[in-house]
Amino acid sequence: MRLSVCVFVAVLLMSGAALADSIYGSCRNSAGERCIKSNHRISTSWNSTKGYPDSSGNYEIDFGGTVDQTVTVYCDGDRAGTVRVDGRTRFDVVCE
Repeated sequence: MRLSVCVFVAVLLMSGAALADSIYGSCRNSAGERCIKSNHRISTSWNSTKGYPDSSGNYEIDFGGTVDQTVTVYCDGDRAGTVRVDGRTRFDVVCE
């Protein structure tokens, strides 16, 4: 009986992780150069979760749950655009 409970809990936890929506993409400045590690802050209108470019200029924000709505994306507080988030969604950011 204990094994079946553990298996059930493991399946439940894995299914919740699979349902979390996220956005990801590249980060470039207005001149077209990639953003360097952590020199910009990517945020959204959905929640307070932030993303920071890695050393290759890519970022990712995991929302921790289902969004299934259009959200506004910001770079350093300036509006970068909007995107409909449903699952893992790509959105390339241009920072001014």
